[in-house]
Amino acid sequence: MSAQIVGRNPVMEALRSGARQIEKILIVQGSEHSRLRQIVDAAERKGIPYQRCPRHHLDSLQPNHQGVIAYISEFQYTELSTLLKKIENNKDVPALLIMLDQIHDPRNLGAILRTANATDTDGVLIPKNNAAEITAAVHKAAAGSTEYTQLRR
Repeated sequence: MSAQIVGRNPVMEALRSGARQIEKILIVQGSEHSRLRQIVDAAERKGIPYQRCPRHHLDSLQPNHQGVIAYISEFQYTELSTLLKKIENNKDVPALLIMLDQIHDPRNLGAILRTANATDTDGVLIPKNNAAEITAAVHKAAAGSTEYTQLRR
């Protein structure tokens, strides 16, 4: 099953990180925005199919797409054992974990993930219930940080 990410930065970071499989990318027709050109170039280098589509088609799929929508593999949360092993292997630096509770707004979660990535946080722990999940809105608000921040649910 695939998920969508929207926006120039989230899609570009998904291409750069290589953390998840990108099935295809939809790009708005008629735009020669430099960031969209970079996305097309990166997709061509990696052999990822892309398709030019009318703006109204992208609008019908996702609002606020910034001219690009990517279909990617579902987000995989990090296992707690993997996160703890990462911390144990880096004993020279104190561990930094962020534990969240009751974060329902996907934009708030995205902003927290962006900050976690910027501060080189080891991981973010979010509850399984009563909390926002990783969605296209979270990816967009995180501006690509979901590709580099380890999350445990």
